[in-house]
Amino acid sequence: MQLRKLPLHMLAAIFMALMTSLWSVPLHAESTEAEQQAEKIRSNRSRYYFGEGNGLTIEEADQSALQVLAQSIRAVVASDVKVTTVNDDSHVEMASRISSFSSLNNTEQIILSYSDETGYRVMRYIARADLQEAIDQQRKKITDWVENAHKLESKADIAGALRYYYWAYALASVHPDNISMELDGAKRMLKSWLDIKLRAIMANINVSLDGITEQPGNANPYLVNLRLTYGGSNVGSLDFSYLTGLKKVDGIHAKNGEATLEFPSLPSGNITLKVDYAGVEQGKLFDDELASYFAVNRPMVIKESTLSVPVKGAAPAEFRIGEPEVTTARIEETRQLLEEAPMSIAPRRERIEVSTMFNPDTYVELMNRVADAIASGDYASVKPLFTDEGYDLFDHMMRSGDIKLASTEREYTIETVGKTGLAIGKRIPVIIKYKGRGRKMHTCREGIVLRFDGSRRISSVAYALTERAEDDIFRKSRWGMEARYAMQTFMEDYQTAFALKRLDYIEKIFAKGAIIISGSVDRTSGKKAARLSDSGGMITATGQPNIRYKRRNKEEYLNFLRTDFNNKKFIQLSFEDTDISKASGVYNDVYWIGLKQNYSSDIYSDVGFLTLMIDMDIEQPQIVVRTWTPEKLDLDEMKSRYTQQ
Repeated sequence: MQLRKLPLHMLAAIFMALMTSLWSVPLHAESTEAEQQAEKIRSNRSRYYFGEGNGLTIEEADQSALQVLAQSIRAVVASDVKVTTVNDDSHVEMASRISSFSSLNNTEQIILSYSDETGYRVMRYIARADLQEAIDQQRKKITDWVENAHKLESKADIAGALRYYYWAYALASVHPDNISMELDGAKRMLKSWLDIKLRAIMANINVSLDGITEQPGNANPYLVNLRLTYGGSNVGSLDFSYLTGLKKVDGIHAKNGEATLEFPSLPSGNITLKVDYAGVEQGKLFDDELASYFAVNRPMVIKESTLSVPVKGAAPAEFRIGEPEVTTARIEETRQLLEEAPMSIAPRRERIEVSTMFNPDTYVELMNRVADAIASGDYASVKPLFTDEGYDLFDHMMRSGDIKLASTEREYTIETVGKTGLAIGKRIPVIIKYKGRGRKMHTCREGIVLRFDGSRRISSVAYALTERAEDDIFRKSRWGMEARYAMQTFMEDYQTAFALKRLDYIEKIFAKGAIIISGSVDRTSGKKAARLSDSGGMITATGQPNIRYKRRNKEEYLNFLRTDFNNKKFIQLSFEDTDISKASGVYNDVYWIGLKQNYSSDIYSDVGFLTLMIDMDIEQPQIVVRTWTPEKLDLDEMKSRYTQQ
């Protein structure tokens, strides 16, 4: 009863002391249990590798423990090791190199203790048998990445190819084995070959001038448009930075061989481009082993990644890109690079001819007025040219990022869509700046297409597909032109909806009972997955390590996208390598599409394959089945499963 007379601060102190004494029992018990488990690991060195570390945070202590663990591991390949005995303990000492802790993706963690003075103490351990499994899995990952890079290179997706080649090089450089593969008709030792391959790709990127646009009154009034090619094909994608003479500008993304650079004044000597080949930030998010690697390793310096483009002329009318200075030694070096790692570019598909308008002047004038509105920022001035829905979409697009007209050269094509009376205007070139994390920016080139209705009003706008994606739709095969344009329009609208984060449109294009299967990298398991299934819940695919799939209904998928859109500053999709198959019988207006999707955002990037079943027999085509997988699915098998063909 006397406690009531004590001062409030003393009562609080007594209460806290009582609570501390109550909490101390389970904490002490838990700590003792963890210590007992750790002691079993320490006393069983023949079965386990382990390391312990301290840190003010669990993450810091964990990294310290991982590094100690890595130092305790010596080689696991008999040909590379010698065995010595120290203090009656058997240790394996590496003859040439030690395994990096970046290869340890299936270690276990024990939190041993915590104190205010020393922080956390953590143990990391791995069974010796599990270590070999982890090393084998990493070897498979490296070779898979090389194969993926080779496919991307064949489609001139240089940004993706460089990333996967370099990520494979990074892990190969810390792998305990000398990994080899059959490449270009010969057995190659990957670490040395990847070094050569990366240099060969960048040494063979060609840069030319594609025009200059002057925008008086802007801080950077000169827009220098570049054309980038590789092996005679437009570069599908390339990420790089450049120097303006005053500062370095990061986050430039070339698309369809086009890139636009902004300058305060025209350079008079050289334009210096620095190719981003390592994809450090994407790699950290994409794979835990890469995150560990990049935490302690800087990207390898590759001199060929710096492209010095000679220029002359200080005024737009005189501005030219000169011939690069090429010495005999450089020619020989490039020849040797290509001999060891030749270019791999697939030829573009032969296209059928499309119908262009005989007298397109009226439509070209309308496109010029829209381009002028983009250049001035006075979007409302062209509102009468649009339908209500078309203008709402145009206004949304213009406010989705910092958009500028990329060129004042007006070369437009007006295509007619069969006998429908509709027309498509291609394409207004723009550059778009998206804000990334912190002060980082992402700048990309896009082409805006305008769709005209029978009254010559603009009913919708979209970002154009890549050249190769269009090639796939308009390749020589027997199906109707109107169906091709419907497919092109659908795919353009799909990628544009993600860029503009149009949840309303995505809700409209998915059928009520749509089967939606999404994939993501599973960082918790190195185990190989089972066969792709649509039975519901978490599902996985044959032979694909670290990929988990989740089947969602339409409402669940929309909720997922709502959160995803809110978390990302920008999203950019591009498609290529498209296969299209038309169903028959009662499914006459159902199309199956399998296509490679390049997904990029400020916090995550990946390359995978979409498989879509689309019902075109309605005014608004709808997706009935949508799957994402890291490898292409067989369309005939999907048709058999879902349409009983």
